[in-house]
Amino acid sequence: VHITWDDGSCYDGEYRNNAANGKGFLFYASKPQKSYQGGFYDFEWHGQGKAIFYLEDGSIDSTYEGGWQRNCREGHGRIEWYHKGVVYAIEEAEWKHDQRQGYCRTEYVKDGIVYHIEECEYVDGVISGFCKYTWLNGGDEKTVEGKMNGKNPLLSEGIMKVRYYK
Repeated sequence: VHITWDDGSCYDGEYRNNAANGKGFLFYASKPQKSYQGGFYDFEWHGQGKAIFYLEDGSIDSTYEGGWQRNCREGHGRIEWYHKGVVYAIEEAEWKHDQRQGYCRTEYVKDGIVYHIEECEYVDGVISGFCKYTWLNGGDEKTVEGKMNGKNPLLSEGIMKVRYYK
């Protein structure tokens, strides 16, 4: 079925029980715009799918591809953040009720090369537990790791290790 609303938003996909149910594509025309392609349950994002979030100027801000449960990120997913049309960060994480839960790895990219990596444990969306930050610099590597309590790693309780590699 194809549905277009007065504001320009539209849905193309499976339609049962008077709602989007099954696979489909939904574009939200109101600013900031967003789109979603994947599974639906009563017009909610559900199952596997990909969402694209746009800035006011229409350029892509970020994408999320992975599991959804009733409009909330759930299970494994991947986020890509953009700046001026170029990916600058890629995150792989586990999600529960739209919050990071468990292991999360984020790679920061410049000119197609990873220059910084964060690997942290999350509880209810807050860094909690082991965390490791690695800066790569043309063969030189600096790592800061330790136990986190939701704050800056250098302000956290416990012992932080700093290692330099050449």
